[in-house]
Amino acid sequence: MKIEPSIQIELVTFPSAAPASAPPNAEPPRHLSSPEAVEWKTFKSEKRRREWSAGRLAAKRLVRRRLREQGIARPLADIRIARLESGEPYAVVGRDGRARRYNLSISHSQGLAACALLLDGRRAVVHARRRTRYRAQCRAQGVTPLARRIGVDIEQVARRLASWLEESAHPEERSAALEKDPILQTALWTLKEAVMKFLGTGMTVGLWDIRFKADRPLDSLEDLRTSSLELHGRAREAWQSLGRPEILWRTQTLSSRKGSGPLFCLSIAYVPPQRAVHLMGDETS
Repeated sequence: MKIEPSIQIELVTFPSAAPASAPPNAEPPRHLSSPEAVEWKTFKSEKRRREWSAGRLAAKRLVRRRLREQGIARPLADIRIARLESGEPYAVVGRDGRARRYNLSISHSQGLAACALLLDGRRAVVHARRRTRYRAQCRAQGVTPLARRIGVDIEQVARRLASWLEESAHPEERSAALEKDPILQTALWTLKEAVMKFLGTGMTVGLWDIRFKADRPLDSLEDLRTSSLELHGRAREAWQSLGRPEILWRTQTLSSRKGSGPLFCLSIAYVPPQRAVHLMGDETS
């Protein structure tokens, strides 16, 4: 699935109805690597096991497809999904100095898991003579290189309570349509979550610090898609620490079962492909 030429998205459905406790002797899914299988067994909730496993299956399928395009065949269990200290996921194929690494983003909601991968994410967007130092900075700071950053969020469309609107939508974002339209509400929520994942902040950033502003009230998805992104507070600080990159975003609705299932909103936030950027803490050539 593509909603942008430079980005590929994989969707995986899984049973959302699950017993509260996971079966004690259940075998881990075969697509998990040995370390992943160990982590899977630590989850006491069957629901958590299913959504976690589905997210990794979506990620591994994307990476396997990318490897096949490069003439490399690997079973899913040989593709390991790990996390940075910030919690951002990435895929590792191989070991030591010959390992390939792919940065991605994972989300799941009510029986549907999604993973997004920047197709040209392994290409550096900094000048070659500065590339090694830039990557060393990223490793030292435990962050994803800017050229590879992407955030995805998916949520099932549902009517949100008035308390949600107060907490999530800044007064400048609110409109009569937003108060009533569950699709618009869910799209705004997923866009903000996708931006948080792009920034690598998680929920440490307030939703009011990420604002989508338009020349007129946000009355439709099109108004939201053509709005301007403003970052404030900790969200702005995180953006500045990344070198103030331009952030693009997309949002769309989809069904989990080709038009017959429940409706979801899926949103992504990413850096424009092949765009030159400043390095973190480096303004000189």
